[in-house]
Amino acid sequence: VLDEASQYETARFDLSGGYAAMERLLPLLTDEEADVYRRGRNTAPHSVPRAATRAQYQSATGLEALFGWLYLQGRLDRLNELFERMMKEETGVSSLNQLNEIAEKVSPGCDGLVFLPYMAGERSPIWNPYAKGVFCGLDFSKTKGHMVRACMEGVALSLRHNLEVAREAGAEAKVLRAMGGSANSLLWTQIKADITGKPIVVPASDTATTLGAAML
Repeated sequence: VLDEASQYETARFDLSGGYAAMERLLPLLTDEEADVYRRGRNTAPHSVPRAATRAQYQSATGLEALFGWLYLQGRLDRLNELFERMMKEETGVSSLNQLNEIAEKVSPGCDGLVFLPYMAGERSPIWNPYAKGVFCGLDFSKTKGHMVRACMEGVALSLRHNLEVAREAGAEAKVLRAMGGSANSLLWTQIKADITGKPIVVPASDTATTLGAAML
């Protein structure tokens, strides 16, 4: 249990962080999103925790309102899009490339750290809706880079698992084709090729959903 001083610092950090994030995100919001955020700010109670200024607290409640509104619409990916745009505009480097940079500093195998990528259950080849994501092998020597690379390797190993089951059923894939967001990562695509032992062709990286809809 945190003592009172620690609770104060934690609350101050959380609220000031929400305030700083929204100050940077506001120019990227649509008119409708900005309206939800403003209405959320106005619902903040008159009594403000002593750990925050009124502006910080109102900004945090506005962000919470926006998060809930997007959640009810099934559009939480919009937050990822906003933060991605913000990071790219501020640093000139996409968040994916920032993750690549720290992951490629870690050796293959992540010094024993393993990630099971079953964040929403798993379909083929496990067929278990109750499967969960797991990090195994965490200790104080592991860095953020270890965790990022473990995620990449975990997904690649899951792909290999599918290919092995398909081969046992008589379907052998000679070449893999990658499309979608992760195909933008040369590191991640190389990891998949190394783990599966298959050449991977990337015909396009950002049009998978649109192309699939058009084909259907």
